[in-house]
Order: sequence, then structure tokens, then C-alpha cells
Amino acid sequence: MKNLIFVVIAGAVAVVAYFVLGQSKDDSVTEAVQAVTEQVEAVQDAAEEAADAAETTVTEAVEGAADAAADATAAATDAAEEAATAATDVASEATDATTEAVSEAAESATDVAAQAGDAAATGVTDLASVFTADGFDLAKVSEVIDGSSLGALQKASLKTAIESAANNPEMLTQALDTAKQALGL
Repeated sequence: MKNLIFVVIAGAVAVVAYFVLGQSKDDSVTEAVQAVTEQVEAVQDAAEEAADAAETTVTEAVEGAADAAADATAAATDAAEEAATAATDVASEATDATTEAVSEAAESATDVAAQAGDAAATGVTDLASVFTADGFDLAKVSEVIDGSSLGALQKASLKTAIESAANNPEMLTQALDTAKQALGL
């Protein structure tokens, strides 16, 4: 851009000098040429100053953009660090909560197992008393036999023998003992 301005100004000076020198050759022409030359030099100086000012403005703008980019990068880095810290905290809290839940579930399962074991022991004791002549209850005996894994024919046979012996304590004891053995009690 600077060179183009110089070429245009030099061309203008040459044109003016041609017309002025070609018309007359006195001191006024010399003065005119000097005046034009001074004006050309003034225009050149102004053009150089304008170019320097434009260069300074562009340099400052580039430096400002670089500073802004550095600030944005720093802010993004800070935000990423904060996000990573927050994610770590959330993961830690989730791990703690999961550990606590698993621990509570294990305790609960242990309690349930203990209760089931107690109930099973009590149930076996209760069943044993149901299958005696003293604690005999036909409905409970039939219910236990029906709920067992015995085959249908064996269930029917045991229930029929117990129902037939219900009025005879000796036969009832034998029928109940046979049922206990079949049930594994």
C-alpha cells in the first residue's frame, strides 16, 4: 500500500513538471516545481505516518486478541479443574453411599437368615409335635403332607392311613411315624 502511494505521487509530480516545464522556463516554474516537490514530500510523510499508525493499531489489536485468548484459556482451565474436582467429589460420595447400602443390605440379609433359621428350627419342632398322638391335628398333618415334594400317590396313601387310624391311638402313632419318615422329619 505504501509503495502504491509513492508511485501515484511520483507520477503526479512528473505530470505537473512536464506541463510546467514544457510551458515556460523561468523562476516561477522552478518555484512551482519546488512547491509541488514539497507537497509531494509532505504527502509522503503523511502517508508514512498513516502507515506507521495503522501498523501500530494492528499490532495492538493482535496483542489484545492474544491477551484475550490467554485469559479465555486460563478461565477454561480453571473451569475444567473445578468440574474435575466436583466429579471426583460426586464419585466419592456415590462410592460411600454404595458401600453403606451394601453394608446395610448384608446386615439385613444376616438378620433375615437368622430369623429364617430360627423359624425353621421352630417349624421342625412344631411339625414334630403335630406328628405325635398328643399334638395330632388332622388338618395340619394333611396340609404338611400336601405341601411336601412327595408324589401324589404317596401323599394320598399317607393321608388315608392317618385318617383311618385317627380313632385308634396305637395305629395313629404308627401311621404318623410312617408319615414322618416319608417326609424326612
